[in-house]
Amino acid sequence: MNISFIYSYSSLLFEIGTKEKKIKTYYKQACFLVDVLTKTDLANFLSNLSIDKEQRKKVFKSMFQKKLETKFIYFVWTIIDFNRGDYLEKILRSFLSIYDDYFSINFVKVYSAFALNSKHLNDIKKVLTQKYKKKIILQNIIDPSVIGGIKIESKYMSIDNTFKKKLEIIKQKSIAPIQQRS
Repeated sequence: MNISFIYSYSSLLFEIGTKEKKIKTYYKQACFLVDVLTKTDLANFLSNLSIDKEQRKKVFKSMFQKKLETKFIYFVWTIIDFNRGDYLEKILRSFLSIYDDYFSINFVKVYSAFALNSKHLNDIKKVLTQKYKKKIILQNIIDPSVIGGIKIESKYMSIDNTFKKKLEIIKQKSIAPIQQRS
């Protein structure tokens, strides 16, 4: 199935937000709605063709009229009108990605066995900002399975300097000669 319409919708929302000078508001609202979509069955409801479109739009408006801009609600209504409700989350995530690229923002996850202190996080942020020439927003994720070291991931990079990864490499190197002999 051709899903090129996802970018069309998301870039349209970005254009509307920019034109209306509400792009940051739309960004926050898109984040909010993505969160709702991931935690509920709202996407299933919005894409349910056995429920009249007008009823789905009415329910959506009643749920979000105090939390979303009117034009943002109308944007979602357009998605409902074209029976694309099951793609709403992907459309909004695409919009968020366009926003991040436009404003040179890079979200980075830093995995470590324990919480990193602010000095370490600031050092990582400084290096990544200089390297990628983007605003870096870090999220420290505690993952005891890394044992030690850190793993850094974003849509632009993946750096795995963990003991876990080093042990995997050692294991692969020690297994390879045994497999070659067999």
